[in-house]
Amino acid sequence: MRIFSILTGLVYASVCFAQINTEALEETLNSTFIEVISYFDFIEDGGLEIDHVYTNLDLGRVKVSLNSSTTALDSNTNRENGTAEQLTIGASLLTDLTNTDDGRKLFSANADITIGGNTLSVLKSIAKVYGECEIKATDSDSSSEDVNGNILCVIMDGFRAAETVVGLEKSIQTAANLARDAYGKDKDEGNIVGEIFSTLKIESQENALILSFQINTGKNSITGDITDNLTASVVMTIEETGITLSASGSALLEIRQVEDFTNKVKQIASELADRQSETHVTYYEDNLYLVFGLIEGFLVIEDEEDFDEDFENEESAF
Repeated sequence: MRIFSILTGLVYASVCFAQINTEALEETLNSTFIEVISYFDFIEDGGLEIDHVYTNLDLGRVKVSLNSSTTALDSNTNRENGTAEQLTIGASLLTDLTNTDDGRKLFSANADITIGGNTLSVLKSIAKVYGECEIKATDSDSSSEDVNGNILCVIMDGFRAAETVVGLEKSIQTAANLARDAYGKDKDEGNIVGEIFSTLKIESQENALILSFQINTGKNSITGDITDNLTASVVMTIEETGITLSASGSALLEIRQVEDFTNKVKQIASELADRQSETHVTYYEDNLYLVFGLIEGFLVIEDEEDFDEDFENEESAF
């Protein structure tokens, strides 16, 4: 999940904070993007595109997309023909700001992140890199490190054992139960992690596994002020040919909050357009290196012969 949150933050931080001359900003962001992917041999191409017609920060509108693809990866092997294939990554963000009947503004955002590939092959590679693990006995006094370790261990064991993506349901449900017991909504009022797991739904539909959860809070993460309503809905669809994460959210803002927000946005926009600024490096460049570094660490197999042998052993076990 961390890679999804990083990607979402990457796109939002890079573009939602932009309105001043979006053409120049896009050029700067792409220049950095090309520099970063040139550092990683397994990345074939990619780029970021801003819709300059739609995007207008004064109106609260942003439309942006980011796409990238890898070279053929042994960790992304087609299980039917044994061929290593490319992995594709895409992210998009669309925001709007509309008037309400009571004189306030409704900020809404929709984000989609897609990873196209042979899902089980990719997940088994992640589990292989993660390594063997052991579930520890825990109680109410156990550390979050032990609880989180158990949750990850259950998920990784599920990756190893699954024959289809629908077969992941049992392990994900078990991990969700562990998280719900440890971070449940009744444990701590306002606990976002607890709210996620208290509303988490896991269901299978034909050849797909769908995970969804809701977040409702009075805290506005955009301005830091209290609002009447801040809601978010997140749906992850896991299919044999890839994973899609779709998120939509909205928040009611007072007019003064909108003005404060746009002023901050314009200040950050000018910094993002400066290739040497701390904002550009921290919010954009560093996150790009982090995302692709995570992909490289979990999915780029250096010893292809050993990976092929392990993959064949897993296939024979099925």
